[in-house]
Amino acid sequence: YVIKDRSFHSITYLEVNSFVIKRSMLKFLSLKLIIFNNINIICVEFLKFFLKFHKNSIKMISK
Repeated sequence: YVIKDRSFHSITYLEVNSFVIKRSMLKFLSLKLIIFNNINIICVEFLKFFLKFHKNSIKMISK
């Protein structure tokens, strides 16, 4: 899974299978974040790691 969103910083929560990560908690994940062509992409490696525990679909919630 790859998430693409031009307005990543406007996203309040990343919700995976009812498990919610607050935006402030994404700071330690910064090394997992690839910025390319003004589109922020969360690495597949991070998603694989997360989906290891949360196997349902990923939903991004905007402000």
